[in-house]
Amino acid sequence: MDRKRLRTILHKRYAYYDYDKMRRAWEVDARLNPGTREFIRSQFKPEHRVLDIGCGNGMMLLESSGLFREGVGTDEYAPHLKLANENRKRMGITNVRFVRAKGLPFARETFDFVFSERGPLAGCSPVIQNALRVLKPGGMIFAETPGALSWQEFESVFFPADKAKAYQHMDSLDEQKVVFERNGVDIRVLLSKVRKVRFADAYAWLEYHCGIWVYMGRVLPRDPADIARAWEKLKDRDGTVASTEEIVWIGGVKQESPPEYWEYKHFR
Repeated sequence: MDRKRLRTILHKRYAYYDYDKMRRAWEVDARLNPGTREFIRSQFKPEHRVLDIGCGNGMMLLESSGLFREGVGTDEYAPHLKLANENRKRMGITNVRFVRAKGLPFARETFDFVFSERGPLAGCSPVIQNALRVLKPGGMIFAETPGALSWQEFESVFFPADKAKAYQHMDSLDEQKVVFERNGVDIRVLLSKVRKVRFADAYAWLEYHCGIWVYMGRVLPRDPADIARAWEKLKDRDGTVASTEEIVWIGGVKQESPPEYWEYKHFR
């Protein structure tokens, strides 16, 4: 294994959308694994005003623009908004706009559907409550987020002393359910789905996980020898290494008269 090449990968700078550039080196086994975007699109209606929290490059809204009346995407990261606006201009979409914002600078009960793909909506009471503030009664709220099983093979090698998962009393699905219910969401969909991403190339495997680590705030390893040992340890008989991805879906409806829940009220 080329240690110099491994070292170069370990010291690269990574951004969220680097994944798209690497996909050609992956083999994804997505059997029995429905697509998140297809599910979200199935819920859009022509009269809907739709809000995407943490919209990234904006492609979810832009590619779905013919399914709703108006779409708004928010993101606090300027490079993502730059990508989104470039894509909007290139595609000539007129019923979608993008706003740089950490919060949600919109009036109460403005939207029919609020969603987030791997964004800030999942598991965060202040964001959920703010989303419910701008959502109409009876409107839909949906979040997709990585589950605790994600990347377990890689982390088992590099974080063996991390005991947090061993002692947790709830799985990812239950955690999301509790937070949404405590904030007054009538749950309608709750799903954990798992797919496998397989690598025959140690360099693509390392780039994939380095990108994830940067996104999640993990400290990157620095010794190429550790990477080489991990690859050999995790390798299957066919010479490939698999990585698990767990995705949690949670969605529901804003109740007309939600009961009083225990969660602290961040927005009144």
